[in-house]
This record gives sequence, C-alpha cells and structure tokens, in this order.
Amino acid sequence: MDLDSRELIEYLSDLDKVALLLLHANNDAPVRDNLFYQKEFFLISNYILEIKEKSDFIPGLLGPYSEPAEISLKNLISYNLVEKLNDSYTLTEKGKNTAKIIDCMVPSEYKEAIADFKSLLNDLSKDELLAFVYFSYHNFTGESLILGDVIKKRIPNIIALYKKDKISLAKAASLAGVCIEEFLDKLKAYPNENI
Repeated sequence: MDLDSRELIEYLSDLDKVALLLLHANNDAPVRDNLFYQKEFFLISNYILEIKEKSDFIPGLLGPYSEPAEISLKNLISYNLVEKLNDSYTLTEKGKNTAKIIDCMVPSEYKEAIADFKSLLNDLSKDELLAFVYFSYHNFTGESLILGDVIKKRIPNIIALYKKDKISLAKAASLAGVCIEEFLDKLKAYPNENI
C-alpha cells in the first residue's frame, strides 16, 4: 500500500519530520553525506529543544552521533521520501511534496534555524566541518578516532571558516583557543593560497 503525503505524515516521528525539513531547506539542496547530516542535525537538535532529548546525541567516532537521527533518515528512505545518490541525500518528488506540507505546520523560527544551520555547514570541507563542531562542542569528542588529526589542522581550518564569513572574529579566536590579537597574528601567517 502506497500512502499519499498527507497520510504518510501520520506515520512520521518528530525526528523524521525534522530530517525531512533539513533536506527540504535551501531549495531542497542535498545533504552531502552522513557526516554532514549528523552534524547539521546535531546543531538543529541543540536549537529545537523539543527534539534534543529524542535525538540522544552521544560522543561518537567522528564527534556527535545520534542513532535515532540515523534511523529517521533510514525511515525516510524506506518511505521513498529520500534517496541516496552517491553519498548525498536528496528528496524524492514524494519527499518534496511531504516536506512542503510539514513546512506549513512548523514555526517559521524553526524553519529559519534549520536553513541557517544547513547553510552554515553544508558547503564546508570535511576538515572545516569537523573543526567547527569539535572545537564548538568539545564534550562530544571523547570517543573520536580522528581528534588528533582535527587538532593538527585546527588553525588553518578555523582561519578558512573565518575567511568564508562562517564565523565572527571573536568566535574564530575562541575556536582557535587564543585571544583575538593572537588569532589576527595567525591570520597574517596564513596567506590565501594555503587555505
């Protein structure tokens, strides 16, 4: 039995709906891979408190990880709302129709936050993504297999985030673990071609 979008919504959990809205945000732009999906969902769950506990993020091998968020993505694939193309996740036509219906049910501040988090992270390099998340939420790095590598690349990746206007000067200095003056000195030491 193939349910239409309105009927299907009754079967979707809150996490399923948030995952669908994440994929719907920014003109249905695909989410690049599971790493990006997890980190974008993590930021969303820290903003939308109603789903924070349900998301149950824990320190994982690559930073914050949520099994419930992963299950939601698999649910959406099984309902033929999302498809995986190469490593990216994108909405199907049925997924777009369902997301549009859910979009009308959600407060605009949540939709804007989801779009902002997706815009913030989705076009970063993997190293920049990990640097942002690891140094913003260091309490989720305890189980990480790659923490040492992320630390080694910390300064150039934080500088790249700053130069892309993803973070403010104060946030960049904080993520780099230095004062603003010291960060500005480091900024001068890294010419554009090295980023």
